[in-house]
Amino acid sequence: MWQKRSILFIGLMLLLILNGLGQATELSLPGAPTCATISDFDGDGNSDLAIGTDGAILVYSGNGDGSFSVPTIILFSGLPNVIKAADVNSDGRMDLVVSDRKNGKIKILLNKYGEFSSIHTENASRAANDIVGYDFNADGYLDMALAENNAVSIWYGLGDYNSKENTWFMSGENYSIPTGTLSAIGKADFNQDGLADLVVTAGNMLYVLTQETAGFTITAQAQTGYNPIALAIADFNQDWVLDVVVANKNSNSVGLFYGSLEGVLYSFETPIYYPVGYSPSSLAIADFNSDTCLDVVVACEGDDTIIAQ
Repeated sequence: MWQKRSILFIGLMLLLILNGLGQATELSLPGAPTCATISDFDGDGNSDLAIGTDGAILVYSGNGDGSFSVPTIILFSGLPNVIKAADVNSDGRMDLVVSDRKNGKIKILLNKYGEFSSIHTENASRAANDIVGYDFNADGYLDMALAENNAVSIWYGLGDYNSKENTWFMSGENYSIPTGTLSAIGKADFNQDGLADLVVTAGNMLYVLTQETAGFTITAQAQTGYNPIALAIADFNQDWVLDVVVANKNSNSVGLFYGSLEGVLYSFETPIYYPVGYSPSSLAIADFNSDTCLDVVVACEGDDTIIAQ
């Protein structure tokens, strides 16, 4: 059963972050948050936080006790709608990959020993609804899969991160999705063949794109609730086959899609739907109650709550 546990947002200026003590850390923001990511940016072993707002990216250094430092404010000429942490240039430090919805660009902030002093804009690019990073072609350079309007676009890393003018990624294949605008994307080896596959939500559908020698092919699909806005991947029933959970924003529900595997053929079983609060918008997975079973936390932006299983 899903139950309300705590308040996620109080107004637009306060963000509550749950920590392992069951308490909440309250951060005052200079603007409404649009996206966020967590990583250890300064290499001190503590989790840090990067938050996108209109015109700025805020980087909070974690103190290791659930509290954060005063943020470093990075001016950003645009509106970040997606922010991801990834080691773009393979120097061992986590950088930031940001989709700028206002200007229709992908921008990269390289991490210079905990500081993000410059922003590289990818030439001839466009904004994305979601991003996942991985070395898909196994050449040693980070690639990106972008969930765009009606297609998955694969960008291959070129390895040249010294030039600020030239592109760092080469636009590769585009894979059209039949049901319209993509809203979320994830990566995992669903059919256990050693290659990274993709899972996306588009329209009211969930698709698995299996990676093969010639690219990606849609090999599994299932209907979701209305307006699936976020997804997460885990083996919830501990059968060694990956499952997918989807937040359906306009259905006020979360759908759990158990995976099935016959040989290298991955498919979805009939989903189980759980009613949640109004307008669920994001998901997180962890074993919150230490019972060795994975739990799901859902942020519901319509009624300012977190719902936890």
